[in-house]
Amino acid sequence: MWLATKYGFFSIVKKSGNWHLRSRTVSDLTELKAAVSSLSPYPIQENIGTDYAARLLIPENETPVMTDLFLQLLQSIDYPNFKSKIGATPSQCDKLNAYHSLWDVMFEYQSKKNKKK
Repeated sequence: MWLATKYGFFSIVKKSGNWHLRSRTVSDLTELKAAVSSLSPYPIQENIGTDYAARLLIPENETPVMTDLFLQLLQSIDYPNFKSKIGATPSQCDKLNAYHSLWDVMFEYQSKKNKKK
């Protein structure tokens, strides 16, 4: 699952008995940990040379931690437009062009799918 949030861009997968909360940057995970206190016991692992530069490993059975993560993300939505929020957030505004690119690709996908109907 990909998550684009005001704290950063994340990927969550489950493998080897753990949830892998992954990020392209250590700073995004640091910001997320500051916002979600239940993540504090889990150290950020740096993975230079892998597809995601940083990750937290959370045991699969730690459902309350993951529930808290998603609740905190839900409660953090304090904006009517995501891209505008990112553009106004100093720690995240450097991602704005990437989010615009993703938006454009998915809009093009939507347009092609809707033309076929």
